[in-house]
Amino acid sequence: MPFYVKVGKVPPKRHTTFYKEDGKSLYREELFSTKGFSGIYSNKYHLYMPTEVEKIDEVKIDSSANDWKDAPLEYYHFITDKKKSNGNIITARNEFLKNDHCVISTAHLSEDTEYFYRN
Repeated sequence: MPFYVKVGKVPPKRHTTFYKEDGKSLYREELFSTKGFSGIYSNKYHLYMPTEVEKIDEVKIDSSANDWKDAPLEYYHFITDKKKSNGNIITARNEFLKNDHCVISTAHLSEDTEYFYRN
């Protein structure tokens, strides 16, 4: 049998609409657990979205893809359409982010490929 601890104002049923005092806007529900849905979890109700982004930094793309070890975990906006390239699906690639496990690139295609390519 599950046990519940209530702190503050909570809705009568979980996972339902829970309106603020104004009667129009909703509290935002978040399920928090360290073991997914198989262990103990908490329902948190927020005034604002818990994933609200405060800012996004623009990242300048240079001509060479440099390793970005220990990059901070935050949102970035890569303006990839400003760096144009010519070529087919292989030759037009611009690598702009990579590490030991992955390379991320973009391409602006201007030519058809004369051979079959399968990703």
